[in-house]
Amino acid sequence: MQARRKEADEFYASVIPRSLDPDAASVMRQALAGMLWSKQFYFFDVNRWLEEHGIEPYGQSNKIAPRKRAKASSTIARANSWARRTAAF
Repeated sequence: MQARRKEADEFYASVIPRSLDPDAASVMRQALAGMLWSKQFYFFDVNRWLEEHGIEPYGQSNKIAPRKRAKASSTIARANSWARRTAAF
């Protein structure tokens, strides 16, 4: 646990400007941590999905149709669920 805390302290020390007072630095650290923890990675392999669902987009008889290779990935920063809950109060 101490090793992870040391790594986090080193990371934030490299990102947060030294010119900030301790209170502002603490707020910035919490904001950055919230942004890092609220990211989600999505990966969608279209061909795999089609095969798993038994769907042939070009029909069974069309053997010369090109096989499209479509893959989509995205990293999305979503709103913090706790922030949404506490905003109501």
